[in-house]
Amino acid sequence: MNKASSTEKEDISALKEQVETLEVRNRKVEESYKKRVDELIKQNGDTKRELEYVKDLLSTKERDSENTIAQMGMENEKMKRQIKELNARILTMQYDSNETQHLKERVEELQTRNETIEAQLSDAKVYI
Repeated sequence: MNKASSTEKEDISALKEQVETLEVRNRKVEESYKKRVDELIKQNGDTKRELEYVKDLLSTKERDSENTIAQMGMENEKMKRQIKELNARILTMQYDSNETQHLKERVEELQTRNETIEAQLSDAKVYI
């Protein structure tokens, strides 16, 4: 009986040692998981901040683009009025040939510039 009791004690002792080893391993695994979870929480926060920054930047760029398009549209309308005014002046007033030629060149210059801006405006509207 003494022998059985001694074997039992050894078995119990071995089991206790295994339990302690498993508890130590378990704590290490839990600590490792906790550390990884903390890292992921930090990364998530960083990613959210970066996303907000990019959203704000995009919003600013969209506003800037809309403002640019609006300005180009106003400039386009202004040039159209100038072209009409210059064409009217050419038709209704008597100028010497040098002044008439100068006005015609100015009209052509404004028309070319107007076509360029209209093309840019059209391209800008396509991107939005």
